[in-house]
Amino acid sequence: CILIAAALLAYQKQLLSTLNGIGRPAAAFRVSPAFIATTVILNVALISIIGFVGAAIATALSAFFGVGLAAYFLRSEIDFDLPSGEIGRQLAAAAVMAAVVREVDILIATRMSFDHNFATVVVLVAVGAATYFAVLFGISENFRSTVRENSPG
Repeated sequence: CILIAAALLAYQKQLLSTLNGIGRPAAAFRVSPAFIATTVILNVALISIIGFVGAAIATALSAFFGVGLAAYFLRSEIDFDLPSGEIGRQLAAAAVMAAVVREVDILIATRMSFDHNFATVVVLVAVGAATYFAVLFGISENFRSTVRENSPG
């Protein structure tokens, strides 16, 4: 779930591409070092405090910061709206996915015994991907349209 939030990096990249496209590479350039510095500082701090989960949290927080900074610079140049509703739906789907994956992980640990950790990982990834897709497909008209437009037949 935490790393799904880091998918905001795709939005950051789009915002930076837009800044470059409208002839403002200096503004785009300022975002990258700030994002990198934030990522490094948060990784060092959070990994030392809470372990490797801290790296995922640091990445997600840095992604939020990077998108916010890129949006700030772009808004100073042009008027636009971030698709906050769509971002919220993606975060909601990620939260549901995290809850389902956690429950399935507990179920596997208590009721089943896979001889190999690889099997557990494959099951959890498949359940997570299917859950995220199904929830997002159910709550996002934009996502449904994109899937339908890009599906064969």
